[in-house]
Parts: sequence; C-alpha cells; structure tokens
Amino acid sequence: MIRGSRHSKFNIAIAILIGIIFVFVAFGMGMLKNVDAGGSGDPIFYVGGSGAGNYTKIQDAIDNASSGDTVFVYNGTYYENIIINKSINLVGEHREGTIIDGGNSGDVIYIYETNWVNISNFKITNSGGGDGDAGIELYHSQNVTIENVNVSGNGIGIFVEYSSYSKIYSNIVRDNGGNGFLLKGADIPGYYGNYNRVCNNTILNNTRGGIDIRSYCENNFIYNNNCSNNEYDGIRIEGNNNLIDNNDCFNNGRYGIYLVLLSHNNNVTNNSCNSNGVRGIYLERTNSNYVYNNTVCNNQYGLYINSASSNNNISHNTCNNNSEAGIYIKANNNIIWDTKCQSNKYGIFLDSSSSITILYATITLNTDGIKIVGSLSGVVIHYSNISSNTKYGINNTVTTIVNAERNYWGDTTGPYDPSNDTATGGLYNPSGQGDNVTDYVDYYPWWETPTGSIPPDISDNSPASATTGDPFTFNASVTDNLGVAEVYVEYWYGSGSHTNVSMSNVAGNYWENTTIISDTLETLHYIISAIDSSGNWNNTGTNDVTVSDNDNPSLDADNSDTSGTTGDIYHFNISASDNIA
Repeated sequence: MIRGSRHSKFNIAIAILIGIIFVFVAFGMGMLKNVDAGGSGDPIFYVGGSGAGNYTKIQDAIDNASSGDTVFVYNGTYYENIIINKSINLVGEHREGTIIDGGNSGDVIYIYETNWVNISNFKITNSGGGDGDAGIELYHSQNVTIENVNVSGNGIGIFVEYSSYSKIYSNIVRDNGGNGFLLKGADIPGYYGNYNRVCNNTILNNTRGGIDIRSYCENNFIYNNNCSNNEYDGIRIEGNNNLIDNNDCFNNGRYGIYLVLLSHNNNVTNNSCNSNGVRGIYLERTNSNYVYNNTVCNNQYGLYINSASSNNNISHNTCNNNSEAGIYIKANNNIIWDTKCQSNKYGIFLDSSSSITILYATITLNTDGIKIVGSLSGVVIHYSNISSNTKYGINNTVTTIVNAERNYWGDTTGPYDPSNDTATGGLYNPSGQGDNVTDYVDYYPWWETPTGSIPPDISDNSPASATTGDPFTFNASVTDNLGVAEVYVEYWYGSGSHTNVSMSNVAGNYWENTTIISDTLETLHYIISAIDSSGNWNNTGTNDVTVSDNDNPSLDADNSDTSGTTGDIYHFNISASDNIA
C-alpha cells in the first residue's frame, strides 16, 4: 500500500509538471505570435486585428518594444496620445484605414529626444488646439522619417522642433488649424533645425500656412511639394542656406514663397508660384539669395523685393500676367538677369531703388515696360528686349538719368522720344518707331534687332592631358553674330588659387594661350569665357586636364664610401631629386 501510494503521488506530480510545461509552451507560443520576427531578427509587435496576444493599445506595444523593434498596427481607429522615446518602426496597415485620434488634446504622436524613428501608413487627426499641439511633433530628435501619413484636422500638422536630419516624405498634410509643416530651431548648439528633408508632400488648406522654416534652421531641402490653398503662405523661410526647389505654390491667401527676417543665402529654384492672393515670391529683409528659373504668374505682384533686401540674384524667371507688376523692387543692390516680364501692368516697377542692374530681360506686352518712381541711383538696364509695351518702354518719373543703352525697342529706328531736351543733356528721337520713352532715359546706342542678345559660341579644342614642365596650349574657336571682343581663360590646379589671363586671336576664329604645366599631379581645371562687342558673354563651364609626370628623377651626387674592408660596414649615400615631391 505504501509503495502503491508513492507511485500514485509520483504519477500525479508528473502530470502536474507536464501540465505546467504545456501551459508555459502554449503561453509562449501565444506571445510569439505577437513578436513574430519573420526572420528579420527584430521583433514585430502587433496591435489590433484578430491575432491571439495582439495589443489593443499602440502605446502598450511601444512600451514593451525595444530599440530596433517594429510595431505594426492593423486598420481601425485608436483613440490615443502616443509618446515615442526609443528607436522603433511604427507602421500602419493602410494610410486611410489606420487612424490615430488624439481626442482634441495635446500631440497625437510625440517623439521625444530619440533618434532613428520611422512612422508610415497612418491617418493622424484631432490633436489639441493649444500652442504647439500637433498631429506629429518631433522634439530634439534626429534621423526621424515620416512617410505616407495623412496628417489632417490637427493644430499644427507636423512640428519639427530643435531636430535635425529628419525626412518628411510623401505625406498628405491638410486642413490643420496651424501650419501644415513647422520647423523651429534655437541658437543653442544641438538645438538647431538643420539638414531636414521635406519632399513630395501635399500640403493643402492649412490655416496658418503650408511650410514654415523658422530662424536657426539651415541647410534644409524643401523639394517637390504641393503647397497650395493655404490661408497664409505656401512656403515661408526665415533660416539661411536652405534649398527650396521644384515646389508648386498655388492659390495661397498671401504669398507663394516668402523669404523674411534676415534669411540669407537661400536657393529658390524651379518653383511655380501662381495665382496667389498678393505675391508670387516675396523677399523682405533678406540678402544674397539666388532666385532662379521660377514661374510667378497671375498674382497681384509676381516677384516682390522690399525693405533692405540686397545682393540677391534674380535670374531666368518668368513673371507674366500679374495684375500689378511682374517684378516690384523697393530695395538696393540687386541684379535681374535673363527674366521674362510680359503682359503685366508694369513689367518691372522700381520704387526708390539704387544699384539695380537689369540684363538680358524680355520686357514686352505690358502697359509700362519699366516704371521708375521715388528716387534712383545707379540703375543700369542693358541687352534687353523692351518692346510692344502699350504706354512706355521706360517711364521714368524721376529727374535722374537711367542708363538704358544697348536695348532693343521694337524697331531698328529706336524708341520714340518726342521731347527735345538735348539742351540739358537729354536725347531726342521723334522718328523712332519703337516703344515710347520719357525724359531722363539714356537709350543710345540701341540694338536694331532683338538678336543682339545672342551670346558668343565657344568650341573648346584644348587637349585633355598634359605633362609636368611642358607647354600646354588652351585653344578655342569663338564665333558671334556681332563680333568677339575678348576671350580669356581662368585656370587652377586642384583646389589651389586661380589665374585669369587673356587669350590671343591667332587666326580667324581661333584663340589661344600657352602656359607651362606646374610640377604637380593635381588636375588642371579651366574655364574659357568670351564677350562680344555688345557685352554678351558665355563660358564653357569647368573642364579638366589630366596631368602626368614624364620627367625622370635626377641622381645628383654619389657620396658613397670610396673604399671598404672585409667584414665591415659599407655606406652607400646617393643624393637624388625629382620635380614631383
């Protein structure tokens, strides 16, 4: 009986142990369904759906995840305010079907002082409306990617604060009560807003504006976004050294692109800023920006430069069909280059401006091609087509002469100037059949055809290789419809100093300059430029010459011992040199 009793207890203990093991394995298998690595090595935590062990709250899954893990969220509406403070991937099943609703309180997603977070495939909505409340906020974080997210119906759409190296790609950001996208920095090391990329987003119908880049935010890349129908501005920039390229900014309440408040050295290129409420592109208190190849049409003002904005290069823009001016300038020291201003009230309007240079422009089909008011000094207008304007080619209301020589006025006879003010140093051309001009316009000499603006054509025939210490000849064939005035070459080795010298016309269209290749194996770089008799210029761009060494080393002296003895040390001593160190 005792033996049988011991066996019964042993069997019961085995049965209990097996049951415990079964329960543990079953529980473990249930958890593994929730953290299925899928062979990637990093667990996946599932939220929603019907899987056993799936989380019901996104925040619970994030809290249990470790850096490098993925939280996958099935379609559904999740009423949460989420905090992310670790490096994870937060992935929704579908952008329109996986909804995180913040319940009109705070941030919907708050990424706090962490790096390498990826968020994709969600709809983010109903943040709070307080100061700084956003659909997604990044605070003092780096290398965060937000992609394919619908951020709608929040305070701010996406708020990147004191954060760098973020990537905001292919999102829909619309119908938010503040800015669609706001980037903010501070003048504190580590708290700048630099090197962020905002690309391929649709940013529409936001109350404060589309994209807003604040001070202490530099070297950001704003590319290929549609920033339209926002209540204020499509894109607003306060920071320096940013690239704003290939964006569409239509039908915004105020400005398409707005550079303001000491924002300097930005590149604004290849954008379309049409049909905005006031100005297509507006520069205010901003210097040394490059505004190139933009289209600014059907605004009140196409391109507006105001209030202490200087040293800006405005080139190759199209400023047509604006109800007031294609370009309005109330500032000093700016250059307008190769720009079209057509079918505006005023092609270019200069208001109390000085040191303004206008070159190679097409200013046609306006009421006034160029109107000048207030005061002026140092205004130069050359090599432009100023024709077919209904009232004046140039309407100068100031008693200071504007230099408008070498322009085409619509006819070989020059502009129409019926006012004889030659006694006071003015001009008189009553037989001119071109556009009208007022007094105080120096228009002589003029171009007889609009093709006077054709630049020289340069064909570079220079060798592609050279050898150290030997002559090298830069050679180019240069032609022009009017005549070549000067050809010169600028050359340099590696990243060294530049030398700029004139080339000689050796025969016909051929120009040459010979130099001796320096004793260096660094690449020889050069640019050949040419100017014609009307001041038009062209250049080849940078070309490279491979430099090789064909000089043998020199054995200068043999100072070896003149004798030796068996078993003792003998010294070879050779003095050698070479042209290349």
